[in-house]
Amino acid sequence: MNGSGKDLLLQLIISGAVIMDCRKGRIKNWLIAAGLLAGIMIQILEREIQPARLLAGVLFPVLCCSGLFIIRALGAGDIKLFMVIGVFQEFKYLVTCIVFSFAAGAVISFSRLLINKNLFESLWGFYRYIQQTITTGKIKYYPGRDNKKQQIHFSIAVLSGFLMTMGVKYVGAVTDFI
Repeated sequence: MNGSGKDLLLQLIISGAVIMDCRKGRIKNWLIAAGLLAGIMIQILEREIQPARLLAGVLFPVLCCSGLFIIRALGAGDIKLFMVIGVFQEFKYLVTCIVFSFAAGAVISFSRLLINKNLFESLWGFYRYIQQTITTGKIKYYPGRDNKKQQIHFSIAVLSGFLMTMGVKYVGAVTDFI
């Protein structure tokens, strides 16, 4: 399977995760497992399997996002979705995708706060959370996790980050060709 075929398959998996997340509020493990297995099988069939690359692609999202999971600011399904991307993509594209995804998540969140007219309320809550964490020295769940007005489906940000990453990947290939 050529590079664009792998990217299209990965885009379909991520899009399926977005649909699940928006409908049910979670990404099913069977989709994550299928994505991981597909990525590994493609690497085996292409004789490009590199255990260190696979390990980095799976562990990096866990290590870089675990703090957000601990405070419940990011769901496990979103982190596992990054793991699927890490199995399919080179490490530099995984890192780029994570950065773009958080940027997209920030734009989505900020827009949602403006639309719901609760920007200052959320900023005040964030200030109180940081103050409480520093004062007590204990990390607790981030408040507002149960408030629908303060939630976003981060899988949408992951899909946006992936699409931006693929834009960078393919535009770079075009400029290298020219």
